[in-house]
Amino acid sequence: MDDLENFVKQAFESFVEEVNHAFEDTEKILQEVGEQVQIFADEMIREGEAKFNEFNKWLNEQQNHSNQPRWELRQRLFTLVQGDWNLAERLLDSAKMNYPGQTEDWYWEKVIYDLERDRN
Repeated sequence: MDDLENFVKQAFESFVEEVNHAFEDTEKILQEVGEQVQIFADEMIREGEAKFNEFNKWLNEQQNHSNQPRWELRQRLFTLVQGDWNLAERLLDSAKMNYPGQTEDWYWEKVIYDLERDRN
C-alpha cells in the first residue's frame, strides 16, 4: 500500500500543481484582457468625445449661420439706412423687443418693410 499511497499522493500533488498553473495562466489572460478592454474603452471615449465636439462645432456653425440674415437683406437694409449701422441696429433691436421669438430674417424683413413703407 505504500507504493499506491505514494503514487496517489504524487498524482494528487501533480494535479494540484497543474491546477495552480492553470489558475495563474487564467489570471494572466484575464489581466491582459482587462488591459485590452481598458485600452479599447479609452479609445472609444476619445472617439466619442471627438465626434461630440465635431457635432457641437457643426451645431454652433448652424446656429451662427441661422442668426445671420440673408445677404440680400443686409444689402437692402444697408442701402435704406444709407450705411448708418447704428440706426439699423437700433431699428432691429426695437423690432426684436416688440416682436420676440421671430427669426433673424423676419426682423430684418420687418425693418426693411417699415422703412420702405415710411418712405412712400
